Amino acid sequence: MFRNTIKIALGLLVATSFTACSNSILEEKLYSQVGQENLADKSGAALLTNGIYKYVRYFSYYGGNNWAMTTSANTDEFYCSWGGVDATSWGGEQNFLNMDAGHSMTETNWDNVYEIIAQCNEVINDYSSSDDATIQEYVAEAHFWRGFSYDRLYRLFGTVPLVTGNEDTSNGIARATDDEMKSFIEADYKAAYDVLPDTRSTSEDGRPTKWSVAAAMARFYLNNKDWATAVQYAKSVIDCGHYSLMADYQSIFSEDNNSETILAIDNINESQLGNKYVALV
Repeated sequence: MFRNTIKIALGLLVATSFTACSNSILEEKLYSQVGQENLADKSGAALLTNGIYKYVRYFSYYGGNNWAMTTSANTDEFYCSWGGVDATSWGGEQNFLNMDAGHSMTETNWDNVYEIIAQCNEVINDYSSSDDATIQEYVAEAHFWRGFSYDRLYRLFGTVPLVTGNEDTSNGIARATDDEMKSFIEADYKAAYDVLPDTRSTSEDGRPTKWSVAAAMARFYLNNKDWATAVQYAKSVIDCGHYSLMADYQSIFSEDNNSETILAIDNINESQLGNKYVALV
C-alpha cells in the first residue's frame, strides 16, 4: 500500500511537471529564420535591404547574360558560337530566331526580376513611414532597384503588371498603361535620387549612389526620347567630379572600382560564382 502511494505521488509529480513546462518545451526558438520582431528597427531594415542583392546578382550572373543577348536574339545580329547547341536549347532556339513567351530564357527574365521587385516591396512597404535617416536610405535603395527592375522589364516586354505588394492578386493583375509604366519608374528613380548619398565607402561597393540613379535616369529618358532630360542627368554625372575616363580602355575591365565605374554588381571572384562574359551596368 505504501509503495503504491509512492508510485501515485511520483506519477502526479511527473504529470504536473510536464504540464507546467509543456508550453516552454513546445515553443521552439528560431535561430535560422527571421521573426517579425527582428524587423522593427534599423537592423531589420538593413537585413531586408541586403536581401535585395541576392536577387540583383541575377543581372550579372548566369541568367544575366539574357539581358545583353535578348535585345538582339531575334535578329540576324546574334549567333551562339560556342558549339554544342542543339535546336531545342536556349542558345539553339535563339540561333533559329524563334524565341517566344514560352522560352526558358524569357521566363527566367520575367520571374527573376519580379523576385527583385518583391524584395524591394518588402522594404518600401515596411519602412517608408520611418523618420530615421538611415532607414530612409535603405528605402531609397529599394526604390532604385525596383525602378531599375521595372525599367528593364519595360525595355524588354513593354508594359507589365506593376506589383507593389498591396494588390489583390486573386484574379491576376492587368498590365499597366504606357503612361503608368513610365510614371512609376520615374517616381521610383526620383525617390532614390533625392535620398541616396553622393559616395559610398569601399565596404559598400555595389550599392547605388545618387549618381548611379542619375546615370540610370539618363538612360531611361534617352530610351523614351526625352532628350533634354536625358542630357540633364547625364551631364550631372559628368560634372559631379567623382568619375573620369580611364586612360587605358582595357583597364576598365581589369581594375575594380576604377574611375569609370558608376555602379558595379559584386560577385565572388571564383569560377561559376560570377559572370565572366558580359558587363551589364
